[in-house]
Parts: sequence; C-alpha cells; structure tokens
Amino acid sequence: MLGELWSFQGRYKTLHLTWFAFFLTFVVWFNLAPLATTVKADLGLTLGQIRTVAICNVALTIPARVLIGMLLDKYGPRLTYSSLLVFSVIPCLMFASAQDFNQLVVARLLLSIVGAGFVEGRVVAWDETNHSSLTLKVVLGCRTALVCAVVLICQLMLLAQFLVIISWLQ
Repeated sequence: MLGELWSFQGRYKTLHLTWFAFFLTFVVWFNLAPLATTVKADLGLTLGQIRTVAICNVALTIPARVLIGMLLDKYGPRLTYSSLLVFSVIPCLMFASAQDFNQLVVARLLLSIVGAGFVEGRVVAWDETNHSSLTLKVVLGCRTALVCAVVLICQLMLLAQFLVIISWLQ
C-alpha cells in the first residue's frame, strides 16, 4: 500500500493533486498573517485597521463554503477547484498591490472566499461515492463556525484564569 501511495496513478494521483491544491489555497488565504507587521508599517495602518483586515480574511469563508458545496454538486470537484484556484489569483494580486486600507479590505474579503477550498479538499480526496448530501454541506460549511466557537470559549476560559491569578496577587 505504501508503494502505491507514492505513485501518481489512480486515486493516489487525485489525493496528491488535491493536497497540493489545498496547500495553494491555504497559502493564498493565510498570506496576511506572516506579513501583517510589514503591511502595517508600509501602509501606515493603525492596530485597529490591521485587525479589521485580519477579520475580513474569514468574513465570507462560511457562506462561500455553502456555495462551493452547491457548485461541487453541480459541476464536480475538478472544475470547481480549478475555478477557485484561477479566481484566487485576482484577489491575491489585489492584496499584493494594495496601496491603502480600503484596497486591503476588498482584497481580503475576496480572499476569504478562497478559504472555501477546504471544503473541496475534503470532498475531492475522500468522497469516493460522488453523491450529493445536504448533511455534508452543512457539516463542512459550519465546521469553521464551530472551531471559532471553541477557540472563543478557550480564550474566555484563559481570560478567567488570568483574572483569578491577578486577584490572588493583589
């Protein structure tokens, strides 16, 4: 089985092309984080503005995931993923050439749609039955919202612990 995994044939070809396409969409979607301090300094943004740009990165991801799920059912994963990869070039170049805060916001909103590539990566690589399912769309579309809720709860718990420690020190 391991020998077949390294081959570029059959379902393993699909797996390798899928993880590479997923990697490309993730890098394009996540490209603000490592560059945030440089972008902030170069464009003279305030801390609030850079935070707004960061939030814009996930603003349309969940609705786009539902839409991508419907497009997957209608056009299939190959055409849908290829279209998303081609689309990702435009907002990525917009982000790279942005000169002010407004251009950054528009670019990041469009790039948040690229985050829907996560849905396709799961469907293409592991859904061998090629069936349409409302449950699959809902689960994949809401996964990010659930993860965000868990992260928020963990941060609130950490804040509560921090406040307790501060009160002990006083």
